[in-house]
Amino acid sequence: MQAQSRFKSSRLWFRGLVVLITVLLALGTVWRAGPSTVAGHPFGSTHTHSDFTAYLAGGQAIRNGSDIYKAHNERDWAYVYLPPLAILAAPLTRLPLPASVLLWFLICVAALSLGIRYCRRLVGAGAGPLDSAKPLLPVVLALPFIVDGLARGQASVVVAAAVFAMFYYDAIDQPVRAAGCLAVAVVLKVFPLALLAYFVWRRRWRFCVFSVVFMILGGLLFPACVLGWQSAVHDVIEWMHVVGLPALTPGSKAAYFPQLLQPDGLHNQSLYAVLTRVSEAAVPALKPYVQAVSDGVSVGLFLIICRVERRAAHKNALFVTSALVVWLLIAAPVTELHYYILLLLPLFAILYRAPSLARAKRWLARGLLTLFGLFAVSVPVLGDALNVVWFYGGLCLLCFALLGGLLIMAWQPNESRDRTRTRSPVSSSPRGRRAGDLPAPGRPIPTPLVS
Repeated sequence: MQAQSRFKSSRLWFRGLVVLITVLLALGTVWRAGPSTVAGHPFGSTHTHSDFTAYLAGGQAIRNGSDIYKAHNERDWAYVYLPPLAILAAPLTRLPLPASVLLWFLICVAALSLGIRYCRRLVGAGAGPLDSAKPLLPVVLALPFIVDGLARGQASVVVAAAVFAMFYYDAIDQPVRAAGCLAVAVVLKVFPLALLAYFVWRRRWRFCVFSVVFMILGGLLFPACVLGWQSAVHDVIEWMHVVGLPALTPGSKAAYFPQLLQPDGLHNQSLYAVLTRVSEAAVPALKPYVQAVSDGVSVGLFLIICRVERRAAHKNALFVTSALVVWLLIAAPVTELHYYILLLLPLFAILYRAPSLARAKRWLARGLLTLFGLFAVSVPVLGDALNVVWFYGGLCLLCFALLGGLLIMAWQPNESRDRTRTRSPVSSSPRGRRAGDLPAPGRPIPTPLVS
């Protein structure tokens, strides 16, 4: 009884600490958004350091009826996303800047909490006293990415939550909801579209068809309902010309190309950006071949993941899914620090599923968690002293190590995998469970995530 009382007391103190940190981070986020006025007093940084103000610029263009791809924030950062994000940001432009930034911050915090909840359910986290503290470790290890995403007002936080929800609903055999979550992620930021290739390879045709339908509904029909068909189609075509195609063209001269890829930006840890920086510094003659090498490595890693998936036991399927998330971060043209919030899922998988593996794999899992722990501590402590590590892609190399470790944990060379499709035991009807019937945190979900 006394132990239970101490646990409740410590839990109350912990919640108070979380609230305090959230409030401080919210104030910092509002400050970074730029100069504003609060209760008649000047407040905020003299220059904006928030990406959210670019969303507001797009939203203001929607309200003014002007071209959203000519909208810029105060630091001359252009709006480079699909039209739906600008439409969703338009109502926020009616609020004072501090209020709109704070509201968006609360939305991102809610999305982050929901994403962590989906990660816990994917790994079958319990609800006991010890299990209540266990999910803190992945959050602490990913804290530099979480803080960066929240402080910059980045939509990546919402995108990560949508991706986690997609994998969860796919795990409980609800492809329509899973497809809807993928569509949300793609409409906000296009790079999760690459995940669809895996489901095509797995011949998950129902999921793929619904994903495409929802993407069309969200990316075209929704803007058409607000702006009209002509404006909606024009905006999508313009996005392809000024953002989409230049992002896929090495060395593009498009106006937004430096903003899109920023291979010289040290926090861009994608394979393409790292190879570009290293080739320019070491062997400039190799720079024209960087894109081909990056694409070749990305395709090769994807094929390796597909190969391991065929040899992975059902109980290890979450490691394959986690490897797919890490691959997405390596293969994307740009992966800023806030993109790595997606690593929450691999970290949860290692923490909860690795203890059931063989001894050597358990030591591998501990080593990976230790590496991320050292990285999480070094980012706030060392600061600019890490510039050399950023330049040579320290985080990218760490993701390669994480990807390799996840594939080793998933690999079962002596176990033949049953390829027969079976319906999830948590689904009591052909249509699966209702939204209110999600498994409790203490109840494991079926492990074949993408069978």
